[in-house]
Amino acid sequence: MLRLLGYSDRLSVAPGEAIRFMVSCDHPAYESGLVRLIHGDENPAGPGFKQVVIPSAIDGPRPGRHQSIRSGSYVEIPLPAGAAGPSLAFSVYFYPTNPGAGEQVIASIGDPFGSAAGDAGDHSGWALVLSDSGVVELVAGAIRISTGAAVARWTWYRVDCTIEAGHATVRQTPLRSWPDDPTAAQATGSVALPALDGPLILGAVRTADGMARHLDGKLDSPVLEGVGAWDFAADIPTDRVTDRSSSGHHGWTVNMPTRAVTGHNFDGSVTDFHRAPEQFGAIHFHRDDLEDAGWMIDFELTIPDDLPSGVYAALLRAGDDEDHIPFTVRPPRGVACSRIAVLMSTLTYTVYTNFTDLGPGAWR
Repeated sequence: MLRLLGYSDRLSVAPGEAIRFMVSCDHPAYESGLVRLIHGDENPAGPGFKQVVIPSAIDGPRPGRHQSIRSGSYVEIPLPAGAAGPSLAFSVYFYPTNPGAGEQVIASIGDPFGSAAGDAGDHSGWALVLSDSGVVELVAGAIRISTGAAVARWTWYRVDCTIEAGHATVRQTPLRSWPDDPTAAQATGSVALPALDGPLILGAVRTADGMARHLDGKLDSPVLEGVGAWDFAADIPTDRVTDRSSSGHHGWTVNMPTRAVTGHNFDGSVTDFHRAPEQFGAIHFHRDDLEDAGWMIDFELTIPDDLPSGVYAALLRAGDDEDHIPFTVRPPRGVACSRIAVLMSTLTYTVYTNFTDLGPGAWR
């Protein structure tokens, strides 16, 4: 478990600009300081890790405090009181990418799973879920209705459920061409669903302890009958989720799920979502998505005018724990301070990662 961890609000700063640092520390206190990073590779065949301590205004002890990381992306759509229940009809196109990795919520209103204390909760809510075994289930109150057939990974399904006069139906229909697909299934049962208050959550459920049961998968074109129909192909560069119905119940994304991804109707004719946005109308949710941890600021540093350009870090130490928060100091814009220019990446990605969990050494 990480007992000392920090991040900054900027990756690159110039003299006179300020950079802020957020820290989670499970120790009573920690020390902070500034170092210049000379060589970061600890490979024994190389020169080894090298840093130079730079006296600065951030030097000294600081009180420790724990700050939580709440990862997992979802969509939140505010709804008027009683918009769902005692009757509802919901449908969405669903593309599971990690079935069998714990229970995952496709859509929910309220918390049908009860409070953090378990069955002591009132189970007041509704959810469409992918179970631990990869089966689509309707959860309403303390009742579960299961389709009984596990979904296939990387396959589009239309998933829908209805609750009317205490009678519920849930079904999953694969969007594949051959008949008698074993993953096509539906089930019925009896539920008592009260009128629900609270937002519609896509990709998670809101519990007494916060957001939980995050989804690994894509969703496309969700519809809650009589309430809203959401178009994920609209407003892609933003966090806005647009309701195309006359209700105008717009929402927003949280923790930056991936947008402009291929939807249930993608035909492969184009690869640029600008040319055919209607084919890229899905959002890909992940349980480990994180846009900003939202931690409180612990300290900040205004870069001195005489600090040379280079790679630096705020060094944190507490007991045997240590963490570096790296950042780059650049020259003032339009000013050359050296005969050599270095281009530093502030957004990197890993390529050639074609490995999957298909087995040791497997490629896909």
